[in-house]
Amino acid sequence: MSIFDDVRGVSSLDAAQALGIRVKIRGRRGWALCPFHGETGHASLCFYPDSGGWYCFGCHAGGDAVKLYELYLGEEPLEAARTLAQDFGIPISENDGTLHVNARHLENALERRRKARMLELSEAYLAADE
Repeated sequence: MSIFDDVRGVSSLDAAQALGIRVKIRGRRGWALCPFHGETGHASLCFYPDSGGWYCFGCHAGGDAVKLYELYLGEEPLEAARTLAQDFGIPISENDGTLHVNARHLENALERRRKARMLELSEAYLAADE
């Protein structure tokens, strides 16, 4: 069992409220202004109680509670899961002191690092050209 399994039961709606995101309930869904694309007018961030997930119709970001923490706090997936577990008082499963991370989260983290490195290199190239 991994830390991601431990926090899977936390809904994104509960996570949003823990982060201080103001959510209005309309019908069965929760709606909020999306903090990821600077929304100020119409709420496009939707929380789905059945799946526990979320999706923004403005910037097309979405996922589970861990992804919400990851994007909102600017943390890596593992650190976001740890923060989420701590905020909700969820004990973290550890095996011999090492946490098991599934392949999807590792691939996402590596892709973010690759993109950040490409941005650094392109900025250095442009700066050298000036």
